[in-house]
Amino acid sequence: MPTPFALVEEAFGVSRDQILGPQRWQPLAMARQIAMVLTMESQPYASMETLARQFRRDRTTLIHARNSVHDYCLTNPRIRVLVDEMREKVQVRLDVPRSRR
Repeated sequence: MPTPFALVEEAFGVSRDQILGPQRWQPLAMARQIAMVLTMESQPYASMETLARQFRRDRTTLIHARNSVHDYCLTNPRIRVLVDEMREKVQVRLDVPRSRR
């Protein structure tokens, strides 16, 4: 199963260092926010603080990312399709025992 970082790197043509970096260039910020949301969804039992540390941010940034990605998906059908495709690739089945995944 590909990682959220790998999916975003491939889809947006950015590196992991750029995703984790401080740049606020809008396309890069969008890619970072999508990576954050995919990471949150792929690790449903992780705390917000643990997830935020993976991105060198705080938990409020994750909440903002979730809201922003939701808005992107509502206003841009191409982004919605892209995010949905990535979600399918990192989807975690909570009803299947870990040994069967």
